[in-house]
Amino acid sequence: MFAARGNYKCAIWRDSRGYCWGFTTALGTGSGRAQSPARVLNLERLTQFSADFSHTCAVRDDGVAFCWGANSNGKLGNNSGSTETLPTRVKQLFDAKKIDTGFQHTCALRENGFTVCWGDNRNGELGDGTTTQRNLRKRVARLRGLTNISAGSEFTCATRNDGRAFCWGANNHGQLGNGQTNRDPNPIRKRVNVPGSP
Repeated sequence: MFAARGNYKCAIWRDSRGYCWGFTTALGTGSGRAQSPARVLNLERLTQFSADFSHTCAVRDDGVAFCWGANSNGKLGNNSGSTETLPTRVKQLFDAKKIDTGFQHTCALRENGFTVCWGDNRNGELGDGTTTQRNLRKRVARLRGLTNISAGSEFTCATRNDGRAFCWGANNHGQLGNGQTNRDPNPIRKRVNVPGSP
């Protein structure tokens, strides 16, 4: 599995370990540069990776999540604002199924079908109904039965087990898909208008 964004790439090898290369503090190797794949330190049994321009996150096979790299706006989820060049555990998250890194926020889909997000929230991209930054995970409000999550640049989208899609956050370019251009931090009100959807 590959994750690529900005000046670096990451992959999970057959040994279920992570390897990253490129130029960034988000390699997870303790160094900011690697011209060939370098193993992410202190982390094994990975099932999924996500890389953004300045931070990387991964999920282990036991559902524990880790993030590293730049920590502006608390996007690493460890209740700190410090850059981490090695994997640091996301606090209060033990059942992650998938994790996705946005520009300045991060979201994780949990095994129970709920989603939690943390980091920048100036446009409501965390989906908790507020625009308050969160350094620790916060549950996306009023959405359950989710099957996928995708964190973008100041907005987030998710699909539910009934086939419906929802987006929330910044909407200045119509990225929420609801026919409007107003931002909204309340995901349940922002169902994506797909012709012929249930």
